[in-house]
Amino acid sequence: MSEKKRTILLVDNDKASLVEMASTLTEAGFRIFSASSLSEAMELAAKKEPSIIIAEIAVPDLDGLELQKVYFERFVFRLTPFIFLSSVNDPAIIVRGLENGAFDVLVKPVHPAVLKAKVRRWLEIREQIQLASYGGSFEGNQFARVLNFCRRRKLNGLLVVTSSTETVHLKLIKGEAEELASDPALMDRIYGMSRGRFWIMLQVSRELAGKVIRSVSALGSAQQRGFLSSLKVGGKLYEIQTELLVKPEPRIQSSVFIKGQLLDNQDDPIDLPITINDLESKILRLHRKVEAKVRKEGEARGKKAVREIIDGSLFETGFDAFEAGDYPKAIAVWSEALRKKPTSQFLTIHIQLARQRLGDTANQRAEKQGKIGL
Repeated sequence: MSEKKRTILLVDNDKASLVEMASTLTEAGFRIFSASSLSEAMELAAKKEPSIIIAEIAVPDLDGLELQKVYFERFVFRLTPFIFLSSVNDPAIIVRGLENGAFDVLVKPVHPAVLKAKVRRWLEIREQIQLASYGGSFEGNQFARVLNFCRRRKLNGLLVVTSSTETVHLKLIKGEAEELASDPALMDRIYGMSRGRFWIMLQVSRELAGKVIRSVSALGSAQQRGFLSSLKVGGKLYEIQTELLVKPEPRIQSSVFIKGQLLDNQDDPIDLPITINDLESKILRLHRKVEAKVRKEGEARGKKAVREIIDGSLFETGFDAFEAGDYPKAIAVWSEALRKKPTSQFLTIHIQLARQRLGDTANQRAEKQGKIGL
């Protein structure tokens, strides 16, 4: 993609700064849109997806962090990099921006050569990422549900995981993330994220975006699209999965699971023609609607559902033990599952992680006892 086709959204209430940055990046061949307020920035972003957003992090009447929050709440499937600007060289402000998911934080005034180099670098990374097919959020160890989803679907592509402190890219081959098997420390780091967001990038043509889908056969090219999330209600964990289905009739289906067992689903028919952008909005609307329903009815429904579930999968049983900190039981249950499916890399890396956590716990106990002995 040529730089002339790349769109940069600049957001700053300092007119002189806007003009200077716009001039620098226009000379570099980028297409520039400028905004001086959050509402104006969102209006421009709705008209055309920017390749990157450069925004002032915090000044009166303009909060870049709030813009980032509102932007991703509205455009869930986008992966737009944010670069924040700060008028003050304050480490606390820079750390705050990075901890809230910024790709970078630059202190003004930014040298034109540095600005162009930073933008080009982040756009190179951005261009490696294709359209998001699935997106969602997770908390703590619930990332295992995301991996399990990829494994069940045997997905090929890229899994992007981002938290307040880092972004990790995992290559998916038939649903397996091989980097995790060879790097237990990386696995432990991801599971240590208190909360985060994720996107699953499949081999989907970027040209699909904005196109009008007029037939069921054409709809099939965009079939692997959806949204995943987990909710804790009444002490129970619900998994909500919303996705596009083509057969027997085109529809969006939102399903609710607990311990891997289907509790309920809801369908929303699709009327053709429809654009990819409208399709994604429709998926997200149904997902939010079902989330609200689960929150409202979850506690009563959950108690009934749990009574009906006699036995979940071995992975789910092991995962419950893992969450409770009972690592020996998790290892035993997952090992039993591995004997039934010895080629499962997914189970192997979870057993490795549980053993690592068990070792860490034992070391902590030994250190504590040593201190008491002293």
